[in-house]
Amino acid sequence: MPIYPKRNKIGCSSFSEYPRSSQPGYQRKKSWGCSCTPCCCPSPRPSALPYPICPCPTLPEEPLQCEQRREAFAARNPHFRFDLNLVYYFLNNQATFAEASEACATLGEGFRLPSPQEVADMSTDFKAAGLCPMLVWTINNGIPALVYVFPGDPNPVRLISTQSLSCRAYHFCVGFIE
Repeated sequence: MPIYPKRNKIGCSSFSEYPRSSQPGYQRKKSWGCSCTPCCCPSPRPSALPYPICPCPTLPEEPLQCEQRREAFAARNPHFRFDLNLVYYFLNNQATFAEASEACATLGEGFRLPSPQEVADMSTDFKAAGLCPMLVWTINNGIPALVYVFPGDPNPVRLISTQSLSCRAYHFCVGFIE
């Protein structure tokens, strides 16, 4: 979607991201910009947004117990799912896609980020451990994807539309049991 600079009455630029008004479902929404006090905006106008919009890795105001449960779950690595012929590790840290992929590679040959379906299949383990909802890196048909995992929900994995590889999320590394 294109980003259009707008000028207000005092000459300050703000940036709005919105579809053209002729498209169905037209709705203007502000994404970011200046505080619009006199002389607040740099000159010349920025050519690109300063950083991507990334979803939060956890729910807002997550209780302290959630982090404690994630630490306990990570301490029990590796986790085996014989019914799926998988072994997986939960690395309790938030990483970019590149960092997550590298962490899986350091575990040994054959370890990789899981698919969304594999995360959904493993979510029964997450529910049993009492894990809270979290954002996770996956590979969906060969393409990096962020998913929110909601342990215990009938639909435990939801794909997120933000596809910036610099977003930080939790990650699992999976490999096949030999």
